[in-house]
Amino acid sequence: MAVTAGAFFHAAEALPFAALDEILAPGGLLVLAPHPDDESLGCGGLIALAARQARPVCVAFISDGAASHPGSRDYPPEALRALRESEALGALALLGVPPGMVRFLHLPDAAVPHEGMRFLAAVERLSGLVRCIGAGTVLASWGHDPHCDHQATHAMAAALRRRHPGLRHRPIPSGAIPCRPRPRSAWRRAVPGWRSARCCRTSAPPSAPTAPSLAR
Repeated sequence: MAVTAGAFFHAAEALPFAALDEILAPGGLLVLAPHPDDESLGCGGLIALAARQARPVCVAFISDGAASHPGSRDYPPEALRALRESEALGALALLGVPPGMVRFLHLPDAAVPHEGMRFLAAVERLSGLVRCIGAGTVLASWGHDPHCDHQATHAMAAALRRRHPGLRHRPIPSGAIPCRPRPRSAWRRAVPGWRSARCCRTSAPPSAPTAPSLAR
């Protein structure tokens, strides 16, 4: 049965609130963002709450985000890549994540591999981050997200779970299709910096979502 985004968010507002410790497993938090902005738009409040609790939080950007404005004179790919990285670092600083806890994998936007050597190399690098921060939870795309890069990111999260038994996967929703409702945390009440982090994204496509659904 098809569900509109409006109906989903209406239903999500009725979900009970849950403490952060009920949503995340013990340990660090690894966020796999398919593109620079998915982390703020999809789970920025949860990232900020985790950072406030002094959990180790690491954000890995899977693609370079350079294909969001094809043919644009204002945003050619090289300039766009640099701009989106700068925006990502600024947004995450507002959410409490320092630059040293941010990684850019620079895989090609709209062509993130689902398999093969580059996929395995990315998973190996992400596995090192899991070990480095003692991650108990990975936030990554929902498995039914239609975007090819989001599907590839979900596949990477699945590969990490196979390598690290006990690693919990929570889905990050996108503007294209919201993920299955989960318990939400009271991040709106506690993290006013989330909207400021969103405002850092001047290069985001105009269709970017206006509210996250995971851990609301």
